[in-house]
Amino acid sequence: GIMFGDILHGLVLVGLSTFLCLGKDMIQKSKSLFAPLLKARYLFLLMGIFAVFCGILYNDFAGLGFMFFKSCYKTHLNDEDEFTVIRETKCMYPIGNDP
Repeated sequence: GIMFGDILHGLVLVGLSTFLCLGKDMIQKSKSLFAPLLKARYLFLLMGIFAVFCGILYNDFAGLGFMFFKSCYKTHLNDEDEFTVIRETKCMYPIGNDP
C-alpha cells in the first residue's frame, strides 16, 4: 500500500477486501473465483487503507496530481516569454506534497 500510494487504487482494494470480508460465507459456499483470495482478505484491506492514506500524502488520484488545497507556488510569464516559478513566503501546504 505504501509503494503504490494512490487514492483510487486504495479505494478499489478497500472495496474488494470489504466484499471479501463481509461475503466470506457466501463465497465459500458458492466456490467462486474469489475463494482463494479469502485467506488474504485482511491483508488486502490493510493494503487498501494504507494506499489511500499514502495517496493523500502524495496527492495522487489515478496517477494524476490531486490538489486538495491552494498551491504555495505561482507561475509568472516574464517579458521574454519564459515562465518563472515563485514560492509564496510564509506559505505551508497543510498535508502531503505540494503539487
